[in-house]
Amino acid sequence: MVFIILLIATTLLIAGSAASFSVYGLASIFSGIFWPVIVMGVSLEAGKLIAVSFAYRYWTIISNWIKTYLVVAVLVLMVITSMGIFGILAQGYQSDILPIKLKQQQIELITAQIEDLKRLKQEHIERKKQLDNDIVSLPKDFITARQRLMNSYGPELKLLQESITKYTEQIHQKTLKVNKIKAENLEQQVHIGPIVFIASVFNQDVDQATKWLILIIIFVFDPLAVILTIGANIAILNRVQIKRQIVNKTSIVKGVDNLARNANEVKVQLTADIAADQIRRALREFENRQLTPLEIVQKQLLEEMLRKKEIKEKIRRG
Repeated sequence: MVFIILLIATTLLIAGSAASFSVYGLASIFSGIFWPVIVMGVSLEAGKLIAVSFAYRYWTIISNWIKTYLVVAVLVLMVITSMGIFGILAQGYQSDILPIKLKQQQIELITAQIEDLKRLKQEHIERKKQLDNDIVSLPKDFITARQRLMNSYGPELKLLQESITKYTEQIHQKTLKVNKIKAENLEQQVHIGPIVFIASVFNQDVDQATKWLILIIIFVFDPLAVILTIGANIAILNRVQIKRQIVNKTSIVKGVDNLARNANEVKVQLTADIAADQIRRALREFENRQLTPLEIVQKQLLEEMLRKKEIKEKIRRG
């Protein structure tokens, strides 16, 4: 009895969990009619379990079209339940992965900006080198020409140096920002750490690994609830049958005891009052039908009495 209670409790727990996940997932998909979907989902989940129990208990007496409909309906409801479970699990994963993806996009954007700044900085450095080379390339004795060229290049050189300094500072700041976002991203990845590890083990993308993990869960979640529902019905019916057998055996024992106590009186009375033909007629009434345990005992008793009467008649005839 304890195991049956445990089986029923486990079945209700798994079926209830699957139903809650499925109903909430479906309600999230049709959020415009949230509560009607909740009511519909709960009704369908309850109907599915009742349909499974009904089909198992009355499979031998219901018609074929009812069997077909129940099987198809249960399979379709299992698919719907699995879709709801997939939806709620995927939603939970997305809520964890979305901030990571957003931060990854920020990192990619800032990294592209850093590359642009580095390119502009390098262009300014090359331009500054070109101007410096122009000045240096003049002979040392061309002092006036060199001074004139330096005065001519002075504002541009100053602007180039300021730009290079500015780009260097911006690159530094953006690099620090990228490192900060990466650190925050690592903290966020703690929530999905196991799936990241699983994805790396199987050399898969995190999204693909999550999809396969969710599929594995839904393939065993609701089908297990249905199988356990059938198992609970088997256990309950088996217990009822055992109790009936115990009651029948008790009745047989009591009946046999009563027959044993009154056996001599019955034998004497039947031997004295009932002829062999009457016993044969009584035995024919037991033919071609299923006998109860007490009737079996009565039949055996009559057969014994008939055998004794036949022996006595043979002795009398001589």
